[in-house]
Amino acid sequence: MSAYGCWAGQGVCLSPEPRPAARQGGARVPTYLAIGQLLIAVALIAAILLQVQGGGLGGIFGQPDAVYRTRRGIERTLFRLTLILASVFVVLAMIIVVSS
Repeated sequence: MSAYGCWAGQGVCLSPEPRPAARQGGARVPTYLAIGQLLIAVALIAAILLQVQGGGLGGIFGQPDAVYRTRRGIERTLFRLTLILASVFVVLAMIIVVSS
């Protein structure tokens, strides 16, 4: 088989499909948007990791795991911050896609 997909002696030759022209200096993401998304992503990861998870090991020692409790104080603030950061991250990602 040759470089162009032709088999010798069989008369079968597949012509290569034309390649689309490469972008010359294609659209780039503005630096401030990329840095902003990186900072939002780091803050979002930190906010998610800082949230306390339910009963933890309490279920092993007989404490109920599924106790309903409301978020209070810093827990509520951290939850709201996580929602805001996630929303900003998604909006920023959409802006980057549209601008590039």
